[in-house]
Amino acid sequence: MASRFFAYAVALAMIWKVAQAMGTLLIGLGSICMAQDAVEFFIVGASTVQVGTASFVNFNVGVKIVEGIRCYGDECGIQEVSQLIGPLHT
Repeated sequence: MASRFFAYAVALAMIWKVAQAMGTLLIGLGSICMAQDAVEFFIVGASTVQVGTASFVNFNVGVKIVEGIRCYGDECGIQEVSQLIGPLHT
């Protein structure tokens, strides 16, 4: 579990740094296994996310992540994923 957290934290930090420096489209990846993970990648600047290993454990995880992002959007009044991208600023 600690290695997952470390890899996830490093991936989030790198997306944030590159998004701040480059202002380009980025793919967030690394330890994404639930909607909260995907939302956090969007918030730090990822334009899209990739789910990898989690799909080996649960082939339906992508659907669950999309449903979770939709629920998060409904709760927060967010209608499009683009509204999530990059609101974390220094």
